[in-house]
Amino acid sequence: MADMDIDQPALDLPLIAAAASEFSNYPGDISDASAESFLSKFPLPVLLSALETGRDVPGLESSVALSLERIFQTAYGKKLLPQTLSYAGVGLKAESSLVRKLTCSAIGDLLEGGETDGGAAVRAIAEAHLAAPLLLAIGDGDAHVAKAAADALGKLARNPGGLELIFTAKGAGAGLLKDMASQSSATVRIRALSMAASIFGISEEAAAAVQDSGIFTVLAAELDNSDDMLAQLNALELLCDLAATSHGAKFLLAGNLIGRLTSTICNLALDSLVRSRAMTVAARLIPLYDESPGSPLSVREASGIVHAFGELLKHLEELNDKGQTTETTEYENALNALSFIAKTVKGAELLFDHTMVIRHMVKAAFLDRTLCIKLAGLQVLATVAGSERDPSNVLLSESSEAQLKDMIYSAAEERSPTRTPAGMFLIFFQQSTEVRLAMYRFTSPMLARLWCLRELCASREVVDYLLDARLEISKDSMEWRHVCCVAMTTALSAAIERGQIPPTDTLSRLEEFVRKGPFLGKEQQKEAIPIYATLERM
Repeated sequence: MADMDIDQPALDLPLIAAAASEFSNYPGDISDASAESFLSKFPLPVLLSALETGRDVPGLESSVALSLERIFQTAYGKKLLPQTLSYAGVGLKAESSLVRKLTCSAIGDLLEGGETDGGAAVRAIAEAHLAAPLLLAIGDGDAHVAKAAADALGKLARNPGGLELIFTAKGAGAGLLKDMASQSSATVRIRALSMAASIFGISEEAAAAVQDSGIFTVLAAELDNSDDMLAQLNALELLCDLAATSHGAKFLLAGNLIGRLTSTICNLALDSLVRSRAMTVAARLIPLYDESPGSPLSVREASGIVHAFGELLKHLEELNDKGQTTETTEYENALNALSFIAKTVKGAELLFDHTMVIRHMVKAAFLDRTLCIKLAGLQVLATVAGSERDPSNVLLSESSEAQLKDMIYSAAEERSPTRTPAGMFLIFFQQSTEVRLAMYRFTSPMLARLWCLRELCASREVVDYLLDARLEISKDSMEWRHVCCVAMTTALSAAIERGQIPPTDTLSRLEEFVRKGPFLGKEQQKEAIPIYATLERM
């Protein structure tokens, strides 16, 4: 900006600040005519110079920056964007975060239509040597500047020739993004890896560029560093954030990190925190599992993840059976991660391909005496049963449904005096509020199974308990019980209509209870009624 041919002393900075404040606060959209009129009074070089020299003038910086942002959104302002590139290098290094953000946004706006300009915008950025400063800007201390830089880089990567500027010596250089992901603070590393993940999902060419950059080796090295637990945890936290998005998950799969994750889960020499985070990351990758040949996550890899869970649960259970002290947190974390896997039909079916894993779930839910394990077990079983799936996708394959039925009956024989599922359900309905909530959530999708519906509807004790309005007093308990009763009413009505269950008065009782809603089933206490009478005179 110091190279601008502007007479610096002639700048009336207070006047510019006042005019920019009025313009930036103008209600509604800015028209081309308004933008052109404003710039005729205060040309673009004048405004850019004012941003540099007027930091001490109250309100000037924010008003001018906001005015320029609004101008660049107009058709007239977009034509002026190429003129800003000669000042962008200084703007990206400016002391003011507003100026840095404005510069990043201007570059992004210029690249908005870059796919149809024959590569002119990309060539202009290359000639101005802006790729490296823009890439460094994603590590800016101001999150708004970093986001604007990331948006601009995403647009650059989508333009022809943009990938070369980011990953080759023609622009930022092949190792810059990798260095940011390995040698910066945790926040900047997350941004750098997220940037790589978003670029990875643009196209096959972009994915190849990310892989060739060597950024995967950064994650692999930290995961393999068993001597530094903090380094492993940091790497896993990064992976966890990346795995939460579809592009990020595919990015991780391309780095061949599945083997490292499964070995981490099964490595008993590592700290339990490291194994727990590895389980979370691995579970988030399962939604990409597909049996088709082009699936990002192969059947072998998906089965390897579930098998690793089974091995860990087996080890934790053996420690518990031997009476050795073991933290319940890791067991609980494993069940919670499995719950994430079971959200989809494919994920639930995958779990049933590993019978031992399902047995661990059932045992945790119905046979474990520790409250947190019991709740986590009921949670994952409810998800397996379909509590978080669409009603049309609740039921699983015939073999999986048969396994689920057999395991519930086996648990009932061991847990209930009546040796029936209805007796076991009643025992859990009569426990603490947390257990009852988990049971309502588990029972609701289970009622879609005809065998379970018959068991519970045939038990007078279970039906009486569910319809006893006095037994629940908290809002959540009443709402979840109502959800459970609605599911039972719907399933029973359909079964009677199909002739699978003979007509019963249970249906009318359920319909009456459901009709009152979750809160009106409770009998209202009679209140005193005032009596009005004519005053008798002596």
